Amino acid sequence: MLIKSMSSKSIKYMLMKLIVVLISVLCSTVSGFGQSKVNITSKIPSAIGICGASQKVEIDVRNITTGSVSAISVTLTLPTGMHYEKGSVSGTGVSEKSTTNLQKPEFNLPNLAITGNSTFAVEIIADCDLTGFLTSGGIPTITAVCYYSGGSVTHKSLPLSVNQPSINVSSISNQYISASLGELFIRKLTITNGGKGG
Repeated sequence: MLIKSMSSKSIKYMLMKLIVVLISVLCSTVSGFGQSKVNITSKIPSAIGICGASQKVEIDVRNITTGSVSAISVTLTLPTGMHYEKGSVSGTGVSEKSTTNLQKPEFNLPNLAITGNSTFAVEIIADCDLTGFLTSGGIPTITAVCYYSGGSVTHKSLPLSVNQPSINVSSISNQYISASLGELFIRKLTITNGGKGG
């Protein structure tokens, strides 16, 4: 009875409004589907030296949803020639999950409330294998993958600045000398490091 009493123009108008509402709901659902719940940022050292002291890397995981995030873990993938210094992790509620592969350590993080974040720091060490990695054109970045209940998100750091040694033999004394059998003479070599690494 209600439909009969309405004009065709009114019915068309109501149908159009219904379609617009349905499209809005559908778009909202699609845009929200697959959206990550957390955001990752990283802070890297100004430089790291090959075979030098360990350097600190900071990772921050922030909740960007309107609900809590649980079952959080972070896996770091370090470039060839770099490894995690076992036991060096620091951060409230953060612990080592797996250190079987020190080039790919895993950490457990606390649950995050709305707008909450968890920041942790680790120490990394560069060894001589990093030289070969750089020579072959490798770019030393750190990849962090955060897993949580319902999904995961990946972050890649800026390239690390590496201080490399550059060994040169700057001078050799007594390169040519006439000596008798059994005669003792001194040859002096001067070796310098023209690079920044040790």
